Amino acid sequence: MKKIILDSLGKSQHRGLNFRDMLYNNEARAFFFQIVTFVLVVGLFYTAIGNLFQNIEERGINTGFTFLKNRAGFDILPFLGNYVVDYTPESSNFSVFYVGLVNTLVVAFVGIILSTLIGLLIGIARLSNNYLVAKLAGGYIELFRNVPILLQILFLH
Repeated sequence: MKKIILDSLGKSQHRGLNFRDMLYNNEARAFFFQIVTFVLVVGLFYTAIGNLFQNIEERGINTGFTFLKNRAGFDILPFLGNYVVDYTPESSNFSVFYVGLVNTLVVAFVGIILSTLIGLLIGIARLSNNYLVAKLAGGYIELFRNVPILLQILFLH
């Protein structure tokens, strides 16, 4: 093991290592800085986690998923999730989560279907022999392709 370390540092077994040789060896310096960085990062995380737990305990904050059993106390606009789950404001927060999950899946499914159909129709229109249809479809494609998505989200909402 000692021979492997000495060989990796560029020294033979017969010559002793001193601080100056280690200081000017790039591999030894890199290894030292990696160890120091690792220790600092672990220490930072250890301090942050300890601080987190101390603050949670001092403030009496309850962690976990027990809030899912509590009464929701608010209404949700009627959508498919409300019909799948019999939801009222007196229902639990877990019911709210389930209604939201069903609504999200429905919107995602409908969005995938509609965007596929729109994309297919615009793509076929782009290949059309009709000049006006092809140019309008090309303009639509270039508009959505060249405008950043964040800007599109701001304009559409």
